[in-house]
Amino acid sequence: MLEGINHWDSFFTKEEYDKVDKELLNYEWVFGGSSNTNALTDNVRQFWYKDLIDSEYIKKLFKDRAEDFLNAKVETLRLYANGQSHGMTGNIHKDVPADEIGIFGTIVYFFQGNWKPEYGGHLIFLSPEDSNRVMLSVFPRTNSAVMFNSNLSHMAFDPSVYCTNQRL
Repeated sequence: MLEGINHWDSFFTKEEYDKVDKELLNYEWVFGGSSNTNALTDNVRQFWYKDLIDSEYIKKLFKDRAEDFLNAKVETLRLYANGQSHGMTGNIHKDVPADEIGIFGTIVYFFQGNWKPEYGGHLIFLSPEDSNRVMLSVFPRTNSAVMFNSNLSHMAFDPSVYCTNQRL
């Protein structure tokens, strides 16, 4: 994996995955999430999301994984699920403003079950030196995760026409 980007093929145990699945039912989908990077396109490039910051179980699960890997304490600032169906491609963005002071990391967890290659939905990272160069494309394999520096430019592609459900 590239510097500043870490990847896990199996992020949670089967028991944890099943409990997250049940916990997600406690939160409602809301339409209108966006990358908040471009005033001209944010109202067009929207997706479904569930705010999960109040889920103590999910918050602790992600926090524990991050702290174990980093061997450091972390604070959770945002925690949400987003759902994209075909046509809901995100914007290229960074997860923190350039002038924000501190060290920030992002974990993207791919939850949806039985994700197939023909469904697409890749997460891409752009080169810091050349914004027209994709330095990594990550397939959204079920129960995999990517942790990265929040200052890296990235974008989540929408699922292809062959997918009949959301990319979570």
